[in-house]
Amino acid sequence: MALARLPVVSECSPQQTARVSVAAGSSGSVNAAASAAAAAAAAVVAGAPSSSTMSVSRVPSPPPSSEANTPVAENWCYTQVKVVKFSYMWTINNFSFCREEMGEVLKSSTFSAGVNDKLKWCLRVNPKGLDEESKDYLSLYLLLVSCNKTEVRAKFKFSILNAKREETKAMESQRAYRFVQGKDWGFKKFIRRDFLLDEANGLLPDDKLTIFCE
Repeated sequence: MALARLPVVSECSPQQTARVSVAAGSSGSVNAAASAAAAAAAAVVAGAPSSSTMSVSRVPSPPPSSEANTPVAENWCYTQVKVVKFSYMWTINNFSFCREEMGEVLKSSTFSAGVNDKLKWCLRVNPKGLDEESKDYLSLYLLLVSCNKTEVRAKFKFSILNAKREETKAMESQRAYRFVQGKDWGFKKFIRRDFLLDEANGLLPDDKLTIFCE
């Protein structure tokens, strides 16, 4: 699981300029020299002829761009957003004996990125789906149990370990989701129950369901 934290490394020149901006949740940098070179290259390409045949009358090339029109940043700032990556494995013994009621919830123990991390997470499984729409599926979610921040953003990937301890049936979040305490994100239709319970697929060795989250 990749967890975005608040920016922790900021390296700036003595004064910051309002023309510098960094997208939230990603690293940003401003290089005035590269911008000037790119602008100059674009001006040369724009003035080049688009036809490969020679013309009878010669069209003069446009004059080089003036330095006065090229933006130059005397000040700059670079911010690094810290991302913490960690994983968790959860094994459910005697999975086939789980009660069949729709909406039943099983929760893992809590886990975190480290012993000093204040963010506590757990996995939540609905063996027979969350609702009528997903009753033929196993539903799987990541839940933020406790948090010392107003919010946190995280990406995650779920998979099932087969008898060879290989990752199978992996599903991954498409973006970093916003979590607050008590909020969960996941997949209502993670895997079909008939496929999971089929012994030929080898997903329940010794009747154990092993879920891997990262």
